[in-house]
Amino acid sequence: HGGYLEVPQLSQDQAGFSRRLAAAAHRTMFASKTSVELGCRAACAVATLAKNLHQLRMLIMEDVRAVGLTPCLGYASSAEHAVHLVYASAVPLRAYVNRGTPLYSPEDWALQEAVGSLVLLGQYYGALKAAARRAAAGEAGRPTRVFLMPLGGGVFNNPAPLIYEAMAKAVELLSPEEVALLDIRVLTWDGNPWEESVARAHLASLGKLRPPTPARARL
Repeated sequence: HGGYLEVPQLSQDQAGFSRRLAAAAHRTMFASKTSVELGCRAACAVATLAKNLHQLRMLIMEDVRAVGLTPCLGYASSAEHAVHLVYASAVPLRAYVNRGTPLYSPEDWALQEAVGSLVLLGQYYGALKAAARRAAAGEAGRPTRVFLMPLGGGVFNNPAPLIYEAMAKAVELLSPEEVALLDIRVLTWDGNPWEESVARAHLASLGKLRPPTPARARL
């Protein structure tokens, strides 16, 4: 399906099992903030994904020359430095392969969001872990600067709380030594001030916003 992760619809015999057990399982994992509880089998499926999230493999490109346009987009950049890139993508929620049908239940949508939140977490954590590992192997000096993009915040319909909670949780999963190696920032588009204000608000509410710097929200 074009590389997008499709979250299967729950069948009728899967929906609505053991909701007290499901609610308990749901609270123990990093998942959606939806008020809809997952049934037992759906919650177990999400728990299994969480348990195996370490098997997610990141597509990382190292020492890529930074070429392109200047910030004004009017001229070719003369930059010659190299960067490392991590290709990542969110799960489309209620969109593309997961747009759903009239038969979808609130629990189906909750399952999508729970899966999407874990995929975001895995990718942010994997990228930060790789950056910290590389920084530890390099020369001692200033922390390695890492830019995180809000994955899935456009046509993939990932809500802002889901995105920034994933970023925050990924940072919390790092060791203090790993965090000290990194200068973590959130990349927002200057052409959309609302995007920056949303990032700042959510990071501040999560206790992850450092003193502000011009045009950037920083973790």
